[in-house]
Amino acid sequence: MEIYTLWIATGNLRGAGTPSPVRVQLIGTGGTSEAVVVGGDDADGTLERGSTRQVQVRVPPTFGALRRVHVEKKAQLSGDGWYLKHIEVQTSAGDRVLFPCDAWLGESDCGGYNGERPRGIAPAAGGSPLVAPAWCRR
Repeated sequence: MEIYTLWIATGNLRGAGTPSPVRVQLIGTGGTSEAVVVGGDDADGTLERGSTRQVQVRVPPTFGALRRVHVEKKAQLSGDGWYLKHIEVQTSAGDRVLFPCDAWLGESDCGGYNGERPRGIAPAAGGSPLVAPAWCRR
């Protein structure tokens, strides 16, 4: 098994955080990772507004190239939405891939936004590893 690191970023909008658990799973060309549950009753608690949570996920040797991230927010209460900004994934080889979302999963408690609770997220820029622009690397 290989270990991938995920950074799960909650947006900084009013009501963006959630106390409910969120399930995250990586999808590769040759299989899927284990599913991890973040938030809810885990040791680190909620996914708070403007926060970033780091978790590790095991992927099988047959996983292949990283293609998507599947995120599912469990329904708990009316108005119990979560605003997912993005998920960044670092492979065991050190490559980083950004999966932008910028959307509500579930119903927001303000503004009446209601998004799909299960969501498949595609990588930014065709799944290329993140590379800082030249002006940032000086």
